[in-house]
Amino acid sequence: MFILKVVLTSLGIFAYLFLVIFFRRYRQWLFYYMVGAFGLTLIIIFTAKVLKGEPVLAFAHLYPLNSFLNILGIKAKVFYPSQIMVSDPFSFSLLNITIECSSLIEFSVLAGLILFYPVFRPVQKGLLLLVGTVAIYLLNLIRILIIASLVHFYGPPMVFASHAIFGRLFFFLGIIIVFWHIFTRSSLTIVKQRIEGETA
Repeated sequence: MFILKVVLTSLGIFAYLFLVIFFRRYRQWLFYYMVGAFGLTLIIIFTAKVLKGEPVLAFAHLYPLNSFLNILGIKAKVFYPSQIMVSDPFSFSLLNITIECSSLIEFSVLAGLILFYPVFRPVQKGLLLLVGTVAIYLLNLIRILIIASLVHFYGPPMVFASHAIFGRLFFFLGIIIVFWHIFTRSSLTIVKQRIEGETA
């Protein structure tokens, strides 16, 4: 079974690289961007799960979260790698940081979209990737803080609503703003500079 997984994974990566090189060589930029970005996203997620990077990413959120909760006067305790226990009106609630709350998916999508975006130059890609990663991390940290705070004040019945509604809505709106600034605003700025350069 292990050998079969290795063979299938190797074939998948080979097919991915072949398509990326093929579309780039023949200047099929739309397909190059779609296949490149989507494929890289899957590779990052798969690699992170195989190398156990997801729990590490979750813990990277929980440690500062615990500090913020303590500053707010909310008793909390972190359990490695991806759990935090928060005091509530009844006793304590145990929250699990899954793949969705670890922001691994958002980090991977951001990396794929930026690294294969043909408009950006290499230095610009690196800078935008750094800024975007920090922004997503902070947004996700605030999302988990919102969830933990609501559970602290209202107890276990608030777990679902705080995660599925309030936390998700905040994070979703934040991601839209981040992606708009990175892709839409940056692209418009580049187009404007090129037009001004041609008309100068």
